[in-house]
Parts: sequence; C-alpha cells; structure tokens
Amino acid sequence: MEKKFKYLFFMFFILLISFTNITLANYKSIIYGKAKTNLKKPVFIVEYSDIVQGQISSKTNNYFESYINVLNYINKDDLDEIKKLNEIDFEYTIKIIPSTNNFPVKYKLIDINNGQEIALDSNLESEKITIGNMEEKNIYKLILEWDTENNNQNLDTNLDVEILVKGVQKNNG
Repeated sequence: MEKKFKYLFFMFFILLISFTNITLANYKSIIYGKAKTNLKKPVFIVEYSDIVQGQISSKTNNYFESYINVLNYINKDDLDEIKKLNEIDFEYTIKIIPSTNNFPVKYKLIDINNGQEIALDSNLESEKITIGNMEEKNIYKLILEWDTENNNQNLDTNLDVEILVKGVQKNNG
C-alpha cells in the first residue's frame, strides 16, 4: 500500500509540476509583456525654384521672385514607386538668410495658396507653419525688391540669399 501511495504521490507531484510550469509560462509572457510598435512615416519635401541672378537697383526698380514648395507626400511618375504620404504632423519655419545687411532690399514672403503675406520677424524668419497628414502642397513666393527708404551710403554691391526651411515633428501630446 505504501508503494502505491508513493507511486500516486510521485505521479501527482509530476502532474503538479507540469501544470505549474504551463501556467507560469502563460503568466510569464503577461508579466514580461510583449509590445508591437508601428512607426509612423515622416515625409517632408522642400522644393526650390531655379537660382535667380540679376540686378536690382534704385534706377531699374527690378524685383526678383523665387518659389518654395513644401509637400508632405512623394508622388513619383514611375509606376514602380508607390505614392508615399506623411503620417505625422510637422511644424516648420521659413528663414531668409542674406549674405549681407548692407544691401537695400525688402523681402516679402507670400503664401500662394491663400494670397496672404507671411510676416517675417527681425531675423527674417516666419512663424511656425503646420503641415498635417492629409495631402498638402504649400507654395510660397519670395519677392526681393529695392528698398527705396534705405538711405545708407555704405552699401555692398552683391547680395546672396539663402532660404532655410526647418521642419520638426509636431508634438501632439
């Protein structure tokens, strides 16, 4: 009888250990956890018009225009390329960086989509502009024209202008 009892106890003990390991294995995955992450794809494209060269003076009253496009999608003409759309919101600014401050020129930045002039601060930088995750193409026109109100006699003869578009992912939290 004692032998049967030992045998049953041993079998019960083996079953108990097996059952406990299976049960603990289920809890182990819950305790340690698993996470699945889907990263959103950023698409932020800036296109510039061709380099503009010419002469601006008080005599000719010439002005120059340059276009800037900000897109949140890629649309290739190739059939192999799938259209890629931005999945997150971006905030960006447009900054004009002249090579000199001793050239009498006025800068105007116009939003072509709504015809509004965008205010530039003293550093020639726009406010933050948001572009979302719906297909958007923001078109801007930068106009450089002679500043007739500038009476500075110590002027530079050349001006190069850099356009910097700085975009960062918008914090939605």
